[in-house]
Amino acid sequence: MKKPLIFLIIIILFVPLKSIALDSSIWYKFPIPEYSYSHAYLSPVRILDWQIHGKDSDLNVGGTLVYNFVSQKEKSTIDYWGEINGLWMKRNREIDGKTSTIDMKSINSKNRFSATRYLSLLNVWSVSRLDIIAQSEQECRTFFMAEAGIGLGRIVHCSSVNQAIRLLQELDIKLDENRILVIATFLDKISVYKTQYRDTWGEIFFQKVAEMIGKPNQGLKVKRILTSSVYSAYYRSRGWEVKIGYMNAFFYLKDQPNGYLTFSAEYRIPWGLNKQINLRTRCNRNLDDESYSIDVDAYFLFQHSLTWASYISLFTDKEFHTTLEQGNAYYGVRIGSEKNIFNKLVSGLSMIFYKYRTSPDPCFDLSIDLKYYLW
Repeated sequence: MKKPLIFLIIIILFVPLKSIALDSSIWYKFPIPEYSYSHAYLSPVRILDWQIHGKDSDLNVGGTLVYNFVSQKEKSTIDYWGEINGLWMKRNREIDGKTSTIDMKSINSKNRFSATRYLSLLNVWSVSRLDIIAQSEQECRTFFMAEAGIGLGRIVHCSSVNQAIRLLQELDIKLDENRILVIATFLDKISVYKTQYRDTWGEIFFQKVAEMIGKPNQGLKVKRILTSSVYSAYYRSRGWEVKIGYMNAFFYLKDQPNGYLTFSAEYRIPWGLNKQINLRTRCNRNLDDESYSIDVDAYFLFQHSLTWASYISLFTDKEFHTTLEQGNAYYGVRIGSEKNIFNKLVSGLSMIFYKYRTSPDPCFDLSIDLKYYLW
């Protein structure tokens, strides 16, 4: 647990705080944008997913369909994320000095839903998770988790400001604060145009944006920039929030547990005009015994261009007051990058290095895939 925390402290110390305050002030001058956003992508072929753990290894091949929806209003936020994937897994295991190979097939469905209602000072929130896992030669398993509570603060998505800045940068137009806020305000009206003009909203909306920035003949280029798959998939957000709640799981356990008391805190800040920093910590207190767990993670996003983005994530968690081996710390680092090949086809590369609680051997996971964004 010490190593990731040391890395996190070093990174924070070397972040130029003065430049953050100056460059990021634009994100705080825009009111809470009211908009809804969704994207879906199909990953028909996972080219490579190779996991190494000591002398054991896994090779996974399969396809994935992902859908994400976000709706943000002045007094509420709704977020849904769903995934369906089919995998063929080849597992090599060494037992008593002998290596055995196991072939497995699985179809999984993962769903996450969260909703928050903001009051004058407090907010009321809920989160649910539903997983259905079907593997060869095993019974179908269903996992359902529900959590609810109250909180302070708010994380605000700044997608419209992000799009306005990127649009001006890509067209070599001078970044002016008032111009950015005017464009961002108009971009928030996209749902109105979709409803009013239906089939022709795209032509009308993006042409109006082109006229606003003084490029009336580049409506198609404006549309290409504002609908970039890679750039749209990575949210920019600001703010902080502290939450306390109750969580419990259902269906998959024989004896229903008493659940957990949860506490979490999160802080997000755009760094300059093309970077994002997210910091989060969470504590789960088990109501069935005296054990509890604490996890911390830090996420850094770098948007190199309209079609290329990279990220690095540090994470760790540890259980306390438990007699089980999983009391040992679990920690790791994830590095990834995505590049638009052409149109809506995106290539992705990610590497994860982490350590299991119950094993002295570290794990390495290398994944390469292709994504086709349906919208």
